[in-house]
Amino acid sequence: MTRPGRRLVAVAVVAVAVATVLATWTLTRPRSPEERFAAARELASRITVTAVVEDSSLLGGRAIADFGVGNEVRLVRVRIVDRLRLSVRLASDVDVELATALTACLVGPYSAPDDAGLSVPCWGEPDFGGALATRLSTGATGHPALLTARPVDVTVELSRGDARCDYAPGRWRLEVSVEPIVDGASAGEIDLPTVDVAIPFSPDDVVIEVRDSRYCGLAETIFKEQGEPATATPRP
Repeated sequence: MTRPGRRLVAVAVVAVAVATVLATWTLTRPRSPEERFAAARELASRITVTAVVEDSSLLGGRAIADFGVGNEVRLVRVRIVDRLRLSVRLASDVDVELATALTACLVGPYSAPDDAGLSVPCWGEPDFGGALATRLSTGATGHPALLTARPVDVTVELSRGDARCDYAPGRWRLEVSVEPIVDGASAGEIDLPTVDVAIPFSPDDVVIEVRDSRYCGLAETIFKEQGEPATATPRP
């Protein structure tokens, strides 16, 4: 007859063995897509982005403003950002390797790119995301990486260019997206929290008007908030 004490010891040994097998299986089994995406979100949450406007200049443009039911729809003059010098820092308290270079997009107030016949809301040339990506480090696997010991500090000169959205000064936002590598591959694109970017203006400044404005916003709102700018001779 098996003694009770021996029976309890045997049960305990089996329980430990089962727990060990389960723990090993948990550690070695492939993570599900949902688990990998959750891990990617955790990595992305450790990244911080800050942005400071160092300098800016404005032009004048025209945009269609709809002042609502019973009111007229007409062209109005609005201020638009011409050039911008922006300093940005990306930092992380853990090393994050990326499947592809990060993307970044500057978006002005009350964005509506369809109003200008465009599909992408981003402002500025050259591509801001590309400028940031060139400053990333290289991780152990050869992919671009944001390392704890090497935050990215970059100051970029941007202009409105010839094809992207025009926006008024005011409260802009910087949107940054990353693709952290989890288990050797991308787990999906993660949008970081947007960063507020304040572009100043003076209501008394005279701006040169341009003929090719591609205004991508609710012009009637900006017109009411900022007033009509004083303009000089139109620029070709």
